[in-house]
Order: sequence, then C-alpha cells, then structure tokens
Amino acid sequence: FDQNLFSFTPVSPLEPGAGYYIEIDGGIVSDWKNLDFEAVTGSDTWSFTVASTDLYFSEYVEGSSNNKALEIYNPTNATVDLSQYGIVTNTNGGSWYDPDPLTGMLEPGDVYLIINPSFNFSLIDSAAVVDTIWGAYATYHNGDDGRALAKLLEGSWDDDHTWSFVDVIGYSDGDPGDGWDVAGVTAATKDHTLIRKATISIGNTDFTESAGTSAENSEWRVFDKDFVTNLGYATPDASDETDILGFVLKDTLGNNITTNTVIDTIAYTVDVEILFGYDAVVDSLVPDITLSNGATSDPATGDTVDFTSTVTLTVTAEDELTFQDWTINVTVASEKSTETDITSFVVDDQIGDAVIDTANHTVTAEVEYLTDLTTLAPVIEVSAGAAIVPASGVAQDFTDPVTYAVTAQDGTTTQDWTVTITEEVIPDISIYDIQYTTETSGDSPHINEQVRVSGIVTAINIYQDDFKGYFLQDSSSTWNGMYVYDPDRDSTVLGDSLTLVATVAEYYNSTQVSYVVEYIVNSTGNTLPDPLVITTGETDLEPYEGVLVMVENAECINNDLGYDEVELNDGSGAIIIDDYLYDYTSTEAFTINNLYRVTGVMYYSYGDYKIIPRDASDIEDVTAVNDPFAGVNIQVYPNPSNGLFKLVVNNVKSGSLGIEIMNMQGQIIFKNVINDPTGFSEYIDLTKFSKGLYFLRINDGNKATVEKILIH
Repeated sequence: FDQNLFSFTPVSPLEPGAGYYIEIDGGIVSDWKNLDFEAVTGSDTWSFTVASTDLYFSEYVEGSSNNKALEIYNPTNATVDLSQYGIVTNTNGGSWYDPDPLTGMLEPGDVYLIINPSFNFSLIDSAAVVDTIWGAYATYHNGDDGRALAKLLEGSWDDDHTWSFVDVIGYSDGDPGDGWDVAGVTAATKDHTLIRKATISIGNTDFTESAGTSAENSEWRVFDKDFVTNLGYATPDASDETDILGFVLKDTLGNNITTNTVIDTIAYTVDVEILFGYDAVVDSLVPDITLSNGATSDPATGDTVDFTSTVTLTVTAEDELTFQDWTINVTVASEKSTETDITSFVVDDQIGDAVIDTANHTVTAEVEYLTDLTTLAPVIEVSAGAAIVPASGVAQDFTDPVTYAVTAQDGTTTQDWTVTITEEVIPDISIYDIQYTTETSGDSPHINEQVRVSGIVTAINIYQDDFKGYFLQDSSSTWNGMYVYDPDRDSTVLGDSLTLVATVAEYYNSTQVSYVVEYIVNSTGNTLPDPLVITTGETDLEPYEGVLVMVENAECINNDLGYDEVELNDGSGAIIIDDYLYDYTSTEAFTINNLYRVTGVMYYSYGDYKIIPRDASDIEDVTAVNDPFAGVNIQVYPNPSNGLFKLVVNNVKSGSLGIEIMNMQGQIIFKNVINDPTGFSEYIDLTKFSKGLYFLRINDGNKATVEKILIH
C-alpha cells in the first residue's frame, strides 16, 4: 500500500477481455492514521475489465556483439500514443528500475523498434520506425538482463505517477546465469532471437507462463543467433509447417515415372523409386511436390533436377520464418512394373472426386445435371509406365458403363476397369420448403442449392421493356410464392404451369431462384391462386413473400412517398404499395383519403415489404358516394375480453353482409352471413383460441370494414 495506491499480484494471470471484481475483508487495510477500512464486497464496488489487446513485445534479439533489439507491436485497431508507455530494465535479474518513457505514435498493426545504435544494420530490411537513441539505454542487454513494457496509469512520467507492467521478458528474483529458458531451449534469452507467436494478442506479466516449457506451450518461438529476417515486421499470421505431403517424379515430357514414394516426416527424407529402364534420365527429372499449405521449396515443382546423387530440398513455411531441409533419394526399379491401376479420373462438369475402387476395379463419377453423357472425354491417369485403352481424352458414350483396359509396363499384365458416370439427381422441392424458415434473417434453408420446383405464374416482371423474370406460386397459402429471376424468357405468360430446375438464392434478403437450367411448360391458361386477404398492419410479412395478397377498404394516407410508392392503412397499420411491376404515377393512381382494394405480390426491397400490383385492374378505388356502411351501427363488447364477444349490427342497408374473424396469419376462424336487414345480435365464442389480436371484417361483397378485437 503506497499512499492512495494498493497493489498486489494475482495468483494466476487474468484472462484478456474478462471482467473481475475485488472484495476485501474489513480491517485488512488501514490508512495512515491506523484507521481500518470497511469491507469491500459485491461485484459493483471495485470492478474492472482486463484489456482485450494492448501493446506487447513481438521480438527480442540478443545476438552477436551489439546486435540487440526490442520490437513492440500494436495489435489494436487504434493509433497508440507511445508516451503512455515505458521500458523497464533490470541487470542480472535484479530489481526493476523505474520505467523510461517512449515517444511517438504507433499505428495499428505496426511495430516500433528499439535497436542498439551499433547494430549491424546491413542485416535488416525493414521500413519500421527505428529508435536508436533509446536503444543506447535499453538494448545493451545480455541474456540475464530483464526487459519489461510498462503502461502509465495516472500522473505523468515527470511527476508523481503510477504504472503497471503489460509485458515482461525475464525475472527480478536473481541472476539466472547465462539466461532464462524459453520454449524448452536452455538460456534462450542469450544468443537467440525470440519471436512472439501470431496467436498472441496481449502481453503477459507472468514470464513463466509466457516462456513455457516447450515449443507447443510457449508464447515465443526461438531462433538462432542473429536471425533478424522478420525484425521490423509484425509476426506473420501464417503456417509454420514445412512438410512434404506428396512427391512424384516425371520425365521432361510430363510422363509420371514414379513407382513408389516413401516420405519420412521424422527423418525428413523422401525415397523415390522410378520405372525400370529410366537410368539414363535420372539426371533430368521434374518433381511434382505437394507441400504444407502456403509453403514453397527449392528446388520447386517443375524444376529440372539432377537426381543421380542425393538432393537436399529446402522447404520454407508460409510464414517465411521456418525452414526445413529434406533429403531426396532416387532409385531405379530392378524390373518392369506390373501395376495396372487407374490413379486419377476427371471429366468435364464432374461433381467432386471420382470414386476409384482398386479392389473391384471400378470408377464412378457424377456430373452436373443435363450434362450430355454421350460425348464425354475423361482425362485418366494410370500407374507409371502403364497404357490404357480407350485412351485418355478420347470421347466416349457413358449412357451405359464403359470398360477400359489397363496394360502394365511389362506389356503382359492387364486389368479391365468398369467406369460408370451418372447425371446429378435434382431433388423436387416445394416452394413452401424453399421459403419456410425460422431464421431471423429470413434466408432460405436451401440457399445455393439446385432444386426442381413447380408452380403457376402469377406475375410478370418487365423492366424498361426487358423481361426480367416472374413470380411462381403453387397454392393460396403463406410461404407458397417466390420470384424467379429468368431474364429473356419472354414467352412466359400468366397462368403458365411451370417446372424449373434452378438455384436458390438470396438477393438483398429476398428469396428467389435463378440460373434456370431447365424450363418445362406443363400447361397454360391455368386459374391463378386466389389472393390472401391480409390487413395493412400485418406485423409478420415474411410468410407472404412472393405470394398474391389483397388489402381491402384501405385508406390512402400518403400518395407521394417517393419513387411512386404510396401508403395505405385499413386501420390496423400502414403498408407500402410499389410500382415495381405496374408503372403508374402514384399521385394519379391514388387519391389521399380514398379507400382502395389492392391486389398484388408481396415483395421485399430496400428494407421493407411492399405490395406490388401487376396492372391497373389490381388497384380498385372502392370509395362510394352511397357507402353501404353509412349509418350502420357496429358494436363489439366487451373488447378486450376472455374470448366471448357480443356482436351487434343494426341499420343494415344491403341485402346481406358477410362476417369473418381472422387471426394474425390471415386465417378465417369464424364466418357468418347477415341476411336480415333489421340487423344482427349474437354472442361469438372464441374462448378456444389463443390470446392475441384478431380482426373482425364485415363485407357487403364490394366493400369491407375491419375492427380489431383482442383476447386477453
């Protein structure tokens, strides 16, 4: 406890990004008057969150002579003011001195080098900021001198201040001798370069944990003395693997002449046997090498190499920091090969890899839907030195399986192979299954899949005289309509019954199918599905996407939203009408305060669901001078209720009125007809239905009025 600062070291390191709180028993801490502090309890009193990322040492160099450096990395997304940080040093593992502040700014993802002014700069190829002035103080370190990075907490470096460690290399508990062990390497802080692993995002004040006991559990990688290839650069987030995964030798004409390859990943050797009789070309063979992801080699794939004696091949990992020498030995087989395998089979429009069964001598492959099986020319590879009939690359009719004969290098050993190619089977998927989803995104569960789907054309999309596509629907139900992007298919007309093979896609969060590869007209002139009657205030419109819908008795509350969009409201809430399919002028097609019946497809664009009429007949002005509901007295009570409502309708003018009650999904749960012009008075029992909002609609055949009722 120092004045207003109470400091302690946690038993175990704190997890970056995690939240913590401190509790202290009463009487544990006292002030300068020996007055005890009260207990501190609860998670809201003394709480803090550990930084997710902060500056840390990314490289440490202790090389020959004055080749000594410290590298600091900024892993954050913000420019960092280095004046808030300082370097802490000790000598021979002794006590830490007070921090000496840094200066300047460090950009995100960049490094700052503190380097000895007598460093052999010819070893460095970097544009990093280099501080040699500070280096004269901080980088005359030997393996037993600790170095730490500190962060200013309060005050200033020139006045009273408090600070904390953010990263540490070494200890302050005594001289370790030559240096401290790191990653299982004895005295690794002397005559080595330490590079922080790319997986590290924050420093570590516990050097025991940071150093680790092996290459696997250490935060550091240990390199030889004066290794400075990466000095001045952030540690690459790349693989350090240097394996040879496959090795094949070919002659200069590209023919595979490898009969056997043995790869030893412990001894780092590759033993390759080539075909009998190829002794004369061992001095000019071409390797085809499969390496760890991102790795390179010297010699490389495609080079012409003399393998008459052992060849050393160096693999450089993707990180360009890790290297491994491999020994390649090549021998020539003592007799001709008897191998008759098919080793590779590829054909145009193939899906995935062919299945090669060497036990039963069969090859099976699948090709894309509608691929012509009668003229396929597969590219086939066989055992080194073998020949195949029919030849690779020659077209064959794969309507039925084709037999290939492979003859080994010895000229006498043969094997017949049966090759079967099948066309991809496209699943029959309903529009409902394409559209229905419980995901909040609204994305189809079959996105990017090729499907066979059927339905009736309910609307045509022609934009600026160009045919773009059409809407397809297979029933008058939710989730049963969708858009088909199929440009130039201008023979399509309303009422066509189609079966398509196409790919499901999401276009700006609107589900559709596109890339139509098969278009079948089953019949024409079909009756279109009836539109689903919905309220303008329907809250969940996703199920209606692509479906023909209708709103009735909806008042135009805005006929100039922009882009010829208008807003209608039947009393339940507003909905947008758009001219996407029918090019109208909104202020001419709709009159403010008039009532409309609008039919169209529900469509999603620019963040809103909209009804898009198909032509002028889909927009009906139902405002009438002799309103059939003028003077009609409609009472529903109690409202809200437990489900039992009294409905009273008086002064009916027309011969009959239809009464319907719908749920939020537009489903009709009650229906009746008033034929008595004197009126209607009756209890309606909805107690068996779930709580929520329902809509009472009274309809004279031309116009409807809607009332909300609530079951609570």
